[in-house]
Amino acid sequence: MSRRVVGWVAGASLLLLAGCGGGGGGGDSSGGGTGGVPTPLPNHVCDSTNRVCISVDRLLIVVGQTVNFTVEVKNSSGAPQSGVQVVVTGGAPVDISDSSGSTDENGLFPGAPPGTITGVLGGSTLITAEVPGLSTPDSPVRASVRVAVQGAGPTHTVTRTVTPGGPGAPTPTPASAASVTTIFMETDPFVVSAQLGGTIDIYAHAFDQDNRPLNGVNLLFDFTPKSGRLIPIFTTTRRITSPGREPEDGVARVQIAIPPGVAAPGTFTVTASAGEVQGSVPFTVTAGAATEKIETVLAQISDATCGSDVGGGLTVSAVVLNADNRPINDVNVLFVTPVGEVIPLTAVSQPVNGQGGVAQTTLQIPAGAPVLSDDTGNILPYTIRARAGGVEGSVQLFIVPGRDECRAGTGATTEEGEAASVTLSASPNRIRVQGSGAREVSTVVATVFDNQSARLNEAEVRFRLTSTSNALLEVQCACHFLSSSWGL
Repeated sequence: MSRRVVGWVAGASLLLLAGCGGGGGGGDSSGGGTGGVPTPLPNHVCDSTNRVCISVDRLLIVVGQTVNFTVEVKNSSGAPQSGVQVVVTGGAPVDISDSSGSTDENGLFPGAPPGTITGVLGGSTLITAEVPGLSTPDSPVRASVRVAVQGAGPTHTVTRTVTPGGPGAPTPTPASAASVTTIFMETDPFVVSAQLGGTIDIYAHAFDQDNRPLNGVNLLFDFTPKSGRLIPIFTTTRRITSPGREPEDGVARVQIAIPPGVAAPGTFTVTASAGEVQGSVPFTVTAGAATEKIETVLAQISDATCGSDVGGGLTVSAVVLNADNRPINDVNVLFVTPVGEVIPLTAVSQPVNGQGGVAQTTLQIPAGAPVLSDDTGNILPYTIRARAGGVEGSVQLFIVPGRDECRAGTGATTEEGEAASVTLSASPNRIRVQGSGAREVSTVVATVFDNQSARLNEAEVRFRLTSTSNALLEVQCACHFLSSSWGL
């Protein structure tokens, strides 16, 4: 009986070993055993807080293929959050149709219809959806999914054929960079303010050697200097409506977003290239809030001399003009001086006494300011500079020994100043005082200016004849712009 029990135990052990051996055999290199269904691709990805998720239909596409994507934003409670700004970015292998916008009532961006991702170059890239309004520098709210783009097959050469009996239909042109011979570019608008910033639309038209527009050509864009963001950096030519025209083929459109107060005034250059062919177009960033390019800065000062013993304050003005010598308002002007102190250092151009585009500041000259002179003792001037939009104007000031007081003028006011100068003119300037014939008359005009170089009304003017004569002096004063006639 004991032998039989032992035999059953041994048989059970053999069966157990056989079972184990069968399972181990399934795991060899021949591919047998567990196998199973492959793990699904992660085409729906959320961030660590589960507040933003991005979904892409397919993670593997070929060049020229398009897939849909959707971004979902939730609040802290997990409910859809509407009206939130979303920015979607990708690398060079793809072109994203909707790169920024706001979520709809269901918390989706772009909503219906969904956004599209088009493969343009072979490679892989991260498609990133970020919510700037919910992000902080230490904790950005973003989710990313990687998309791979397989390169397209070889380009087929299209053979031209002539239809008998007529010119026939035009033969399609292959969408390759080698077909592009000309790239023509435009911007809208032409000028943007450095203070206010703005968005520049860039249009590039691609043509072949027969000046026919080409669709489906990839154009790479760039701009200098880098004071803004290019959206996107490359795109494909297609049928687009450009400013002031009907829909046209062979057009690629990108945008340059310039934040307020970031770009320095000057000329920016945008380029678009396809292979070895390149086109370019400039646009201008103006100083301050101006929408015109500054051509001239005219500097003025209220007094050309100032005594070093007493010093004093002077009024320095700068008139900002465009290429047509028209004043430009709302431009920041910087004043620089090698002597004394400018208060304030910058001023904004505005109308002053009927003259537009004027920026004014005060130059304080301290008592004991050094007198600038050369080796022979000749007094040399100091140069005061005014700069706006990269354009500079200058005016000179002499610091002289003594107590010659600095005259500051009346400053920025619309009130008339005191009489400072007068000009005289006579017509005719020669008359005959003796001899027969009718009495001859010469009209003398006196024009009075105040200390702001503005014409001064209602000023009393006295005329005196210095030459000895028996002529009869008749003074008739018309004080509109002061003129008097002498009858001699």
